[in-house]
Amino acid sequence: MKNKKGSVSIALIATIVVILGATAAGVGYFALKKTVNKSGVNINKDGSIEVGKDGAQIKVGKDGAQIKVGEDGAQIKVGEDGAQIKVGEDGAQIKVGEDGAQIKVGEDGASVSINEKNNNDKKNESVSTVLIFDASGSMSQHISGGSRIDVAKKSVAKYVKNLKDSVNISVVAYGHKGNSTQAGKKESCEGIEEIYYMGPANASVIDSKVNALKPNGWTPITASLQKAEEILSKSNSKSKSILLLSDGKETCGGDPITYAKKLKTEGITIDVIGLGVDDKTKDQLNSISISGGGKYISANSDKDLFMAVDDMGAKINAGNLSIDLNGNNATIKTGDTKINVNDTKAKIETPNTDIDSDFSSF
Repeated sequence: MKNKKGSVSIALIATIVVILGATAAGVGYFALKKTVNKSGVNINKDGSIEVGKDGAQIKVGKDGAQIKVGEDGAQIKVGEDGAQIKVGEDGAQIKVGEDGAQIKVGEDGASVSINEKNNNDKKNESVSTVLIFDASGSMSQHISGGSRIDVAKKSVAKYVKNLKDSVNISVVAYGHKGNSTQAGKKESCEGIEEIYYMGPANASVIDSKVNALKPNGWTPITASLQKAEEILSKSNSKSKSILLLSDGKETCGGDPITYAKKLKTEGITIDVIGLGVDDKTKDQLNSISISGGGKYISANSDKDLFMAVDDMGAKINAGNLSIDLNGNNATIKTGDTKINVNDTKAKIETPNTDIDSDFSSF
């Protein structure tokens, strides 16, 4: 990004981050002086920091932090109201504070407001997710760390324990009824059960319900997705998602890939963890996640699975937020919104609107 006085370099941005981070951690002026001077930055006695005549000014005081780059190029304020960012005279304005987020691109080009202060419905601020747990017969097989089902049970305990209070969870199990024979197939395929009803995570109750499951039958993934859809349809949360933990592909005649596409159109994201799966099963489970707008992770050991649930838990806690950093590009996804930012452009994509802003001239 450029301002009227020139380029805002990566080194300068890094210096700013170091300064703010060190200040927040209680690091004093003298500890910063040597590092800052290497970047040609002067620290004044009043606590302000200057780069060039009009290049950048940073002040950390009772109001938090104020950063100015160029005369009108960029202004950043981090204080009581959270954060205010202005790029160019009328180019872009971003405010993150009490009112959530306000984004304005161009004089009349686009404005986005998120979580307005007047919205007092706290339920809309929550996240609702359904965990689908595979208890089919093949879960009795072993991977590194123990039987698949025992490892899965331990991973669920870890996953649930780390969920935020704002996350409401339901647990749906399949494969625990009937058996793996043709005679027991109908009971097994129809025996999908919500073993923990949608609400804040009570780790001890969920653990007891999941630990009681025994691997018996078939794998009705499609019908389980339908059950999860019914549960989520009763929720008014801002974010709705499904986490499918399975060691096998659909065996009850459904089409989970097509159904995943349907759920995506309803704003429901599907993430999948494949536990000790072969290539053919992996292909189907991965396709379910792709069609459902989510993420797929393969796990072939207890350690793999624990890492996978940590990853999925962080995503759920952030309201299905994912951040991908690649070089000078940053891609942020949350719900149906995708934001891509690089050195010269910011692009915001939603189901009905695309905003493409070029701020290289600022």
